[in-house]
Amino acid sequence: MAEKYECVLLKSETGLQAEICTFGARLKRLLVPDREGKKRDVLLGFDTTEEYENDHGTYFGATVGRVANRIGGGRFTLDGKEYFLAKNDNGVNHLHGGNVGFDKRVWSVERLGESAARFSYVSADGEEGYPGTLSVSVTFSLEGNALQIYYSAKSDMTTLCALTNHAYFNLDGDEGSALEHEIFIDADSLTVVNAELIPTGERLDLTESENAAYSFLKPHMLGKYLGKGGELMEIANGGYDFSYNFAGGADESKPRATAYSKKSGIKMSVYTDLPAMQFYTGNFLDGFRGKAGQEYKKHAAFCMETQCDIADLAQRTLKAGEEYRTCTRYVFEAL
Repeated sequence: MAEKYECVLLKSETGLQAEICTFGARLKRLLVPDREGKKRDVLLGFDTTEEYENDHGTYFGATVGRVANRIGGGRFTLDGKEYFLAKNDNGVNHLHGGNVGFDKRVWSVERLGESAARFSYVSADGEEGYPGTLSVSVTFSLEGNALQIYYSAKSDMTTLCALTNHAYFNLDGDEGSALEHEIFIDADSLTVVNAELIPTGERLDLTESENAAYSFLKPHMLGKYLGKGGELMEIANGGYDFSYNFAGGADESKPRATAYSKKSGIKMSVYTDLPAMQFYTGNFLDGFRGKAGQEYKKHAAFCMETQCDIADLAQRTLKAGEEYRTCTRYVFEAL
């Protein structure tokens, strides 16, 4: 069956492979060798690109923008002017760029060799309520055992811009739960949210023993504290869906998060120049069918979406003529 959208296959010399399609500049497959040398697709998703048009609100593997995460009330103020956005999150707030965000746009693609490709999109002034014409490029490249995602954008008006990738990882590459994955997050606080998952301005201190259910400073199994975090975890539908603020701020020289599966032996380390990461544990997956008819149940995967401080509008603001640049690397090894 012919694909509706163009897809490119990237390969590295170490055996890493990534398939990315122009619908949403979206990671469709990521094949990683396990400890036996078998390649496992570590991403949740669908078999055909057409299925991503109705992705059950998951944003599987998509480039998310103009602004990832939520904007309370679907409104913001820049330079004294108020802007109104689509309220596509329960009719109250703005989520992941709106009704037709970057995840639902068709991007152009340029091959940059066997191991890299650049995806580009121009978001018109007023699209989804945002000011300014924003020209965006996202370059995916495989370098050894790493998948690198490099984001660049420029606007002719001051606007908001905060991009991420919404890949759902299961390092076993099957339909099983991700709850036995061992997780580390180098974050000493998380951004507290209200019942609508909008930041309150508070931070939860993850170095305090009473907040152990939310801390991954000491690596532990993902499922260890599920259902034991009280009201905040209940707000997130019984799992994690929080912005973790990295200890000491941005530092791309060291892994800011890791995930490890004893079953496959695959370990993933996340490097980024951003100061925070949304950690989401598939709390709203409800059993629909994905790749090869697999049933995606609650907590079948997790997302590590690098981002700015979501409580700070200034970090989401891109001045006219300035360039937005950020890079995240997912490094894999088999143990």
